[in-house]
Amino acid sequence: MKTFKQFFELSRPALANQIAGTDPNLKPGSSSKDVRIQPTGDYNSDNFVHNIKSSGLELVRIVKPGEEGSTSGQLLTYIVKDESGREYPVVLGKGVGFGTRDEDYVITDLREQLAEILNDVDQEYIQLQIDDQVYNINGIESTKGTPKSDFHFTYNETPQVFISHKAGRSAKDYQQYGGTTCRAGDKICSHPEILSFVKRLQKLFPNGMEPKTSIYRPIKDEYLKQLAMFGNEYGEEFGVNNVNALYQGKMNIDYTNFFFAFIDIIFLCSLISRNFT
Repeated sequence: MKTFKQFFELSRPALANQIAGTDPNLKPGSSSKDVRIQPTGDYNSDNFVHNIKSSGLELVRIVKPGEEGSTSGQLLTYIVKDESGREYPVVLGKGVGFGTRDEDYVITDLREQLAEILNDVDQEYIQLQIDDQVYNINGIESTKGTPKSDFHFTYNETPQVFISHKAGRSAKDYQQYGGTTCRAGDKICSHPEILSFVKRLQKLFPNGMEPKTSIYRPIKDEYLKQLAMFGNEYGEEFGVNNVNALYQGKMNIDYTNFFFAFIDIIFLCSLISRNFT
């Protein structure tokens, strides 16, 4: 008699084809942990629930990263049921615009949390603590453009707290804190460590680097580390290029020590604040 794992191995390709067949911009993906569907072209991820149901599968629930049943540290897991009653995890893979899709998910989730809290406390704002600073907030907005800040908390639509956010569970889930070219800011691209690294690369690869080649050098200067993590205006007033904090994963707002703060309830939310060593 086949175990569920063996059955899943046999069923996964068929289920992937079944779902992908509902939209020309979907194709079967590759994963050993779930039924992975890969979006292509200009696929709209908002249609994925409809695609699942159109395939003849029943959508049981949607699991957020880090929750029980999740198979991805960055993506939603859709638990579906086939006609025999067996349940399977389905994940829509990264496609064009994944970065903003993850950011939109975080903002939507935080908006829902904030709205629920404001309703519970019956006030027009809450006091949010980050490090030793307390801010009055009652909204959250995506930060426009491509600065260090991904989104910011507001009070009556005025920005108060600026956040840089990374998806996933660990440093392995994202490529870098920031760039090294002058698009990242003059303080970064003209830094002696950056110039020395570029000069070394030019000597090692006079004809350019081959594809899939990775080279790294540990950063020594603490100020350069701060610029990379918090923005090229680090040391000045908080703003879009000098964020208050860097978070990773799902963010949870909870009440603690008389103020609301971000709490690592499910051990997914990592914080790099200014009081680190």
